[in-house]
Amino acid sequence: MDRLTRDPDPGVRAARVRHPNLPAARLAELLDDEELVQHAAADPAPGVDAMRAPVAALPVR
Repeated sequence: MDRLTRDPDPGVRAARVRHPNLPAARLAELLDDEELVQHAAADPAPGVDAMRAPVAALPVR
C-alpha cells in the first residue's frame, strides 16, 4: 500500500492516499505533500480529532 503512494502515476498515488489501510505514519507525511495533501486529508482512517490540527494549518485560499 505504502509503495503505491510513491508510484509515478499521479492517479495511482491519489487513489492510494485515500485508502483507509494506509499506515498512519505515511498518511502524516503526505499531509505535508503539496500534490497529495487534499487526498490525504480526505482519508477516513485518522478521524476528526487527528485531522483538526493539520487541516487548521492549511493556507486559506
